[in-house]
Amino acid sequence: RLRPCVNMSTNTEVLIRSNEGLPSSIFGALVRDWKWSISRRAPAIAISKDGLSASRTTTPKTMDDVREFARNMRHDSTTTAWEFELIVRDLAERQKKPRITDGDRKLLQPGMNPAVLAQNPLSRAKAHFRVEVVKLGKWCGIGIADDVFALNDSKTLGTQSKGVNSAYFYQNTGISRLQMHGENSIDINEQLHVGDIVDVQIDFDKNRIYYFRNENLQGYIAPTQNVLHEGKIYPCVGLSANTELVFRNADDGSIPDIHRKIARLANQEDALTWHRPVKQFPTSWQWDRTSKGKADAISVTPDGLVARREAGGSNPGVMASAPLTRNSWYFVVEVLSIGSWVGIGIADERFKLNGSKTLGQQTNGVNSAYFFQGAIQKLQMHNEQGINDVARVMPGDLIAVRVDFDESRIFYFNNDVCQGCICVEANILQEGKIYPCADMSTGTELAFRNVDHVSIAVQECRVWANEQILPVGS
Repeated sequence: RLRPCVNMSTNTEVLIRSNEGLPSSIFGALVRDWKWSISRRAPAIAISKDGLSASRTTTPKTMDDVREFARNMRHDSTTTAWEFELIVRDLAERQKKPRITDGDRKLLQPGMNPAVLAQNPLSRAKAHFRVEVVKLGKWCGIGIADDVFALNDSKTLGTQSKGVNSAYFYQNTGISRLQMHGENSIDINEQLHVGDIVDVQIDFDKNRIYYFRNENLQGYIAPTQNVLHEGKIYPCVGLSANTELVFRNADDGSIPDIHRKIARLANQEDALTWHRPVKQFPTSWQWDRTSKGKADAISVTPDGLVARREAGGSNPGVMASAPLTRNSWYFVVEVLSIGSWVGIGIADERFKLNGSKTLGQQTNGVNSAYFFQGAIQKLQMHNEQGINDVARVMPGDLIAVRVDFDESRIFYFNNDVCQGCICVEANILQEGKIYPCADMSTGTELAFRNVDHVSIAVQECRVWANEQILPVGS
């Protein structure tokens, strides 16, 4: 819908250039010189002299261990605790104490889950950083935290209740996930390995944290209980023994693919579906025939395609037998008959199938609807900005719904005409947790229409979302 445009006075000349070959300053937010902080770290974390490497060794046991650990430390101009400990160890060596005593070892207590912050905070002009896994012990966390975060705590990065903190967390017991205290975590199938590159991108406007592994988006956390304040959030890592993480700052003017992917995210483009053909959606939607998926006043045909409201019930609803996913993001319902009202949309399992409020108005769980009742026709969702005065729903109409999990949007169509979309901000659309859903008045009958192609209207919808599309049949 938007095109580049310029206007100019006489003798003005403008040349349009592609992104290819642009200097790195164009992507200034992605190529800054990140360094780890000396003052904002747990004592067990060693920082290299150039400030790029953060490492953690095992607890020192001998004087050689102490020397090696101190050698890897970068010290401030003032005497630090580690410099003091080195002096203590030198005195101990001169007194012919070959090993460190239990009393001395207290000074070298590494802590349970030590962490370190970067020297500078993240901002809109500096919203991305990259870390390489050089050594990997039993666990590590790569993410963000504010200065309220405890750098030596019993809780790891992303699980602390102190301040704002989140992490791409790995543990060699098979745990790999994106985590943030008070928010829904995201499990990741593949484990971290030595040599992996982890990128973190903050979207302060959308309040999101994107995590990449080897330039592949692993997912994002969209906090609902926390706020990402510009200039208050820092790159942060937590390390187990024998782990080393290094900042990788682009200093050669190059613009790797990850920068383009992040730019797409910044432009509200769907990174996960950037190369996905638009034909990937299921052709076998069915209404749930069990008591878990429908109210008693709803009857479903044996093939699962048609749902009908019988007499009784308050605002009875019915859900599909399978959830929506990034590969199953679109469904079509035909209105065979209609009583006084109907709602067609989506809901999670917390939705009350026989509640006092209709689909899209309930406070229980996530639910939204294309709702029609006489003079009322609107797109609605509790706590979100709805859209009034959409097209009336009539018998024979085809109502299509498309869910964009990555951009948190729900598009509604009536006979291939887009009625608008709800941009979800207060709720979270979780893949695999949201189901096609409908509630209806007596005499209403709805049928799934499982199609084998995507309509032109849905393709236009993808254009509005700034997504690359493929022609029908490609």
